[in-house]
Amino acid sequence: MVERSPAMAFAAGAFVFPGGRVDPGDERLAEKPDDAPRIAAIRECIEESGIAVGLEPVPSAERAREIQAALLDCKDFAAILERYELGLDLDALTPFARWMPGPEVSQRFDTSFFIAEAPAGDWLPHTPAGGECVSGRWVTAKQMLDEEDRGEAKLMYPTRKSLERLALHRSFAAMRDDAERYPVQPITPVRDADGEGQWLTIPEGLGYPITRDPVDKVRRG
Repeated sequence: MVERSPAMAFAAGAFVFPGGRVDPGDERLAEKPDDAPRIAAIRECIEESGIAVGLEPVPSAERAREIQAALLDCKDFAAILERYELGLDLDALTPFARWMPGPEVSQRFDTSFFIAEAPAGDWLPHTPAGGECVSGRWVTAKQMLDEEDRGEAKLMYPTRKSLERLALHRSFAAMRDDAERYPVQPITPVRDADGEGQWLTIPEGLGYPITRDPVDKVRRG
């Protein structure tokens, strides 16, 4: 996970999964419309963490740092792939979820989440100074949840719900089976109230162990 800079206008100081918006270059590389979000996920993961997921053949960690530096220098992703004779392995990414917050959120987004197995080898997350992120590290889902519960970390609501779901499983294979078991449909949290307080709820039947949270405990921006 990567820690966003406290200077960012959105999700400042929060721990998030590497990610970002789909760029025109991602759309040009896509052979099908559904490919663009996967390509963006591969590119953003390298750019924000230096971890080379979804590339074939898998580059060395040193070569991944070179690719990361080129991306941070706004070089075209297609040109980078051609330069290093790399292809995209889009099947390495399994769709996991899609979140679309409601109109009450100031920064609206339509975010696709994917899971992927880490490349073989000893990959140390690398977050260059001066970017959107100030740190990166490997962490278990349960550890990240525990840190937020202790007030040591900040998590956006979709991130926390994803971690709660991932924490149910002890292997990547189990996580992938879970992702393939449930449909990926847009999740828009709904705010409601009863005699016990105000709540944020998400649909049942999509694999999430907790589908109702007190509004005052939720971070949404």
